[in-house]
Amino acid sequence: MLCFSRGKVAIILVTTLVICSFVVPNFLSDETVKNRPTWAQRRLVLGADLQGGTLVQLEVDRNEVRAQILKSLHRDVRSALHEARIDLVRPAVLRGDAIEVRPLEASFQAAFAKMRELSQPLSGARPADVVDAGGGLIRVTPTDDALAEREQQIIDRLMPMLRARMNAIGVDGTVEQKGARRIAIQAPRIGDPRRPLRLAEILFPG
Repeated sequence: MLCFSRGKVAIILVTTLVICSFVVPNFLSDETVKNRPTWAQRRLVLGADLQGGTLVQLEVDRNEVRAQILKSLHRDVRSALHEARIDLVRPAVLRGDAIEVRPLEASFQAAFAKMRELSQPLSGARPADVVDAGGGLIRVTPTDDALAEREQQIIDRLMPMLRARMNAIGVDGTVEQKGARRIAIQAPRIGDPRRPLRLAEILFPG
């Protein structure tokens, strides 16, 4: 059985009363609150989900983004090698999180130089790391900066689309970026019970 001294009990009670005092303005009318001191007029603001609304968070799938970048990079590698007429032991292959290129020994330096061109940033992050993996193998790997840049591009494209979709159906809510890869969508409850808010219908109509 737990036993507390009178001092600890008093501290717990005082702390509880202080915390509860912060929610008192939420139960008072606006007129009553205006007559209170400024410091005592603050109300506890609940999030949309606690007010009966909806809170949804979307997160960019990094694995899917990586797969898209690898597919695009694989296409660029094959195109660059073909245009440079570089002879290969076998076609460039996508293996794991990298593209592997095995040129003929006589063409190794030319192929390596051509792949290094793909690692140069055009506008933004450096797209790929190009390394001599040994044994005549060149490995091309997307950089983390390239992944982060593509994720931000996806978020920047999605946010106005989501806001437009919500406005189109007359829902007043907020769409904000949370962290590096998340979008938070908050919408208040709708007064008409015949028209419940379903964010899935907003985001993925039809």
